[in-house]
Amino acid sequence: MRDNIIFIVLMGIVSLLVVIPLPKVLVSGNVGTSMLIIWTEVACLVQFANAIRWNGNIKNWAPVWCDFCGHFFIVVDFALVACSLSINRRLYLIVTMDRRRQKKVTIMVVDSILCLVLPWVALALQYVVQQYRFLILEDVGCYPGVGTVILAFPLVWMLPLCLGTVSTGYACLTIRERLRRKHGVVGETGMSSAWNRRVMIVALVTILFGLIPTSMCMALLATAYGVTPWPGWRAIHSTVHIIVYVPALEWRSNPTRIASVELRRWTTVTLAFMIFVILGLTTDVKKMYLAWFRSAIDSFGQTSTSSRTVLERNADSNVDDQKAHRSSRSSRFSRNCLLAFGKPHAESPEENTGLTDRPRLDSDPGGFKLVFPASLPDNDATHSTDPSWKVHFEGDDYPDPSKTKSSNHFDQVLQKV
Repeated sequence: MRDNIIFIVLMGIVSLLVVIPLPKVLVSGNVGTSMLIIWTEVACLVQFANAIRWNGNIKNWAPVWCDFCGHFFIVVDFALVACSLSINRRLYLIVTMDRRRQKKVTIMVVDSILCLVLPWVALALQYVVQQYRFLILEDVGCYPGVGTVILAFPLVWMLPLCLGTVSTGYACLTIRERLRRKHGVVGETGMSSAWNRRVMIVALVTILFGLIPTSMCMALLATAYGVTPWPGWRAIHSTVHIIVYVPALEWRSNPTRIASVELRRWTTVTLAFMIFVILGLTTDVKKMYLAWFRSAIDSFGQTSTSSRTVLERNADSNVDDQKAHRSSRSSRFSRNCLLAFGKPHAESPEENTGLTDRPRLDSDPGGFKLVFPASLPDNDATHSTDPSWKVHFEGDDYPDPSKTKSSNHFDQVLQKV
């Protein structure tokens, strides 16, 4: 149980790390390397989900998912080695300056067939020797139900070995040609020779982690359970509907089963971590990390700035509303004064005729000033009986000046404005 928890934690970590170099690899245009990372990521996620769901139990939670896993583990073993073959083949064409390297479309089609189509051939061959629907191992999850018959070795286990041997041959030829040439080699997309060397190392590591576990599992199964003859199509598929449940106490009590199961699990973890170390710690990828970090900081800063801008805009809007309110009060007062006393400024002396005996409204730096002429009579009756002296104000901000008989009221109003 404790070992399974450690496996779950490490598998979750490498599942995040292995996809980090993928943007850089996509720029290089290398289909083999891109598909190698994608296949490894999917394998990590599948084993991560299985280890969590079947931790400490062997219940058949998801039969369809187990059907997928039983076939997927056969396909991914073949796909990883096929991707390494695609990588080494392309590097060989680059190093040897082969004319075929100029046909990029042809190279991409061949690489896609190797990395995507060919692995599913292994799935069809696996059904020939499938004895059980699938196995459920406690703490591990779903497992392929391939029988230990003699035909299973060439159809299932030896196909990755054959592809790995061809890939190793391409790698050896590439290394030999590279040693013969003194200058560096640059790929079609401008990738440096150092990057190509890293890609080759990844391909060799994939071969190493693909061939060794497959060879050891094949040897362990042959020695522990023996190899039975091929019973025929109908006989071997007579139990294909059976689901086998294996408790942890049972499979952990068998050293051969422990080695085959744990070797497959921890090989995936190690391969994913090696891909990250080799391709994810280069100078260009580090610059990409820095760009991501700056983008995150800029996004956070823009969010904070936008929040401050909204607050400042609201504050400015409140100030503008207050100014507009004061301006409205001032204009309302000046309009009413104009209606009562006439024009505040005369363009010529003739226009002031008849207005000398009436108060006038003059402009002032602080607003408006109501000026009373010296000839204004002091008789209170004149103020109260003559309708022309009554000033009508709008709104509730000002009291009714018709009730005031002296000029003190106008001074009080002007001070409020």
